Amino acid sequence: MRAMVMDYSNDEKTYDIDDQFMFGPAFMACPVHKYKARERKVYFPSGVWYDFYSGKCIQGGTAMDVDAPYERMPLFVRAGNPVYERGAERLNRLCLRRCRRLLHLI
Repeated sequence: MRAMVMDYSNDEKTYDIDDQFMFGPAFMACPVHKYKARERKVYFPSGVWYDFYSGKCIQGGTAMDVDAPYERMPLFVRAGNPVYERGAERLNRLCLRRCRRLLHLI
């Protein structure tokens, strides 16, 4: 897990972002930290990003309000990573299996 500025040090807009982070080279996690909030503003650094759940393509260099339903945290994948190229549906199944295994270990 890294602060956005670690991957995007040339982008001054990332310097003050303290509520989004990179999880590995592909994922950008954007947790909701306000009580009962169901959307939040997310800054997308340069490049192309995909919504992990819907597959919606988002052009970087912009900020936008994204849905943040109670059931899931806003999560985005940087384009060009093999993780997303495999398809979000397959990836969701793999992640779900791994999470279930981890929960059984606790």
